[in-house]
Amino acid sequence: DLCQLDNGGCEQVCYNLCNLKVKCGCYPGFKMAYDGRTCIDIDECQVNNGGCDIFHGQCINTPGSHHCACRNGYQLKENSKYVCEDLNECNVANAGCEHICENTHGSFNCDCRQGYKLKAGGYGCEKLIDPCSTPDINECLVKNGGCEHTCKDYEGGYYCTCNPGYRLMDDDKSCEDLNECNVANAGCEHICENTHGSFNCDCRQGFKLKAGGYGCESKSIAVDPLLIQLT
Repeated sequence: DLCQLDNGGCEQVCYNLCNLKVKCGCYPGFKMAYDGRTCIDIDECQVNNGGCDIFHGQCINTPGSHHCACRNGYQLKENSKYVCEDLNECNVANAGCEHICENTHGSFNCDCRQGYKLKAGGYGCEKLIDPCSTPDINECLVKNGGCEHTCKDYEGGYYCTCNPGYRLMDDDKSCEDLNECNVANAGCEHICENTHGSFNCDCRQGFKLKAGGYGCESKSIAVDPLLIQLT
């Protein structure tokens, strides 16, 4: 078995032939180089942007495959690996706005509640001077203000926030799990698995996680010949 010796000189897959000869093959997503032994990654992004959204998406080539990501202000549509839709930044930590967050196409704006105005920077709010105002009451001291996670008091009122990995629901009090995998695959190169309040990255068959837990690298595996693309 010549393939047992240095994989027959093949970079990826080795096949034993008659007359003490071998033939090399490549994994899916690769093509054979002119030397007949080395495999070259196929850049799927070169053809029709890899099928990714041509308006708001970008194609990211990876060894043996590719995946789609969306430009700032957009995210992959649920149950789609290719189509981008507007990202509601207000669903994640209120997009940093202290009071009110208003979503727009590809972006957002901050605003303040009545009696307040935006601070320099456009995120924080400060109280307008009102000589007739009454002493502030800290609503968070009573049953956490009705907030499921965190209650934050300010002069004249309060608001609720959620722990990392969760988003505030329409009642402005309850929190639900945020699927980080919907935004640029949460940075995972191959597979993103959502969990309560967080997520995990995983790799496709034949690859393993790199140090850091996001990227993937090839590993030696037994290959089913039916899945091999020979050239």
